[in-house]
Amino acid sequence: MQGRLDEALADQDTCIRLDRAPNAAHYAARARLLKGLKRWPQALADWQNVADLDHTHWFGPYPHLMRAECFLALGDLDAAEAECDLVPDDYTFPGFMGKTKGSKWEVLDAVATRRRGR
Repeated sequence: MQGRLDEALADQDTCIRLDRAPNAAHYAARARLLKGLKRWPQALADWQNVADLDHTHWFGPYPHLMRAECFLALGDLDAAEAECDLVPDDYTFPGFMGKTKGSKWEVLDAVATRRRGR
């Protein structure tokens, strides 16, 4: 599977490089691949690009939820909580075509569990 994700990542890199104007959807696709490859810092940067480029607010708070998950994976609990603060309390991402779903409460529960385990 790793090899397939690497191939997809190379294709997505090409899409982004060839874009005449930065496209939030292309960065989101690459961010999901990077997350799958556990390349957390790169995924964080791409999710920030999605948030910055989402002028129509199509993605809504989803990039912040994904950034919170990346920070959680990196062990930066304070940053994960800060990203959760940018997600409305009632926001739940239902998933898309079997992809990541969740809410900030799942991330905050994981943060609390890790803090208790210290």
